Amino acid sequence: MDKLDRSILYHDTDSIIYASDGTNDPPLGNFLGEFTDELDGDEIATFVSGGPKNYAYLTKSGKMCCKVRGFTLNYENSKKINFERMVSLVRNMDREEKIAINNPCKITRDVKRRKVINKEETKMYKIVYEKRVIQEDLTTLRYGY
Repeated sequence: MDKLDRSILYHDTDSIIYASDGTNDPPLGNFLGEFTDELDGDEIATFVSGGPKNYAYLTKSGKMCCKVRGFTLNYENSKKINFERMVSLVRNMDREEKIAINNPCKITRDVKRRKVINKEETKMYKIVYEKRVIQEDLTTLRYGY
């Protein structure tokens, strides 16, 4: 991560998304601890993050990917939380706007009766930037950088 420094756009426990300049690419491999190319040669054209474990990207080939921890992005939910919506929320820096995501058939356990049941669940999505400092150009830096 030291070699990639400010080119890192996002990182998690087991992944790094970074802006490549052709000279900073870490070597790829198939073994534990080595980097792999999860896009099979495609490249990310646009990347946006709404906070930890909360990002979306558009590749040069046109593939869109959106990941948000705690939300199942099925067909209906993807109409509400998607690449375009996340870009809009981040560009406007709207930390107050919330998107309600309804799951009518959440499978859960009833511990007292020892049964598995379906119940309706509604979660609220919003962007969260509490672990980084936001710059005027919307890039972020870790605290203490």
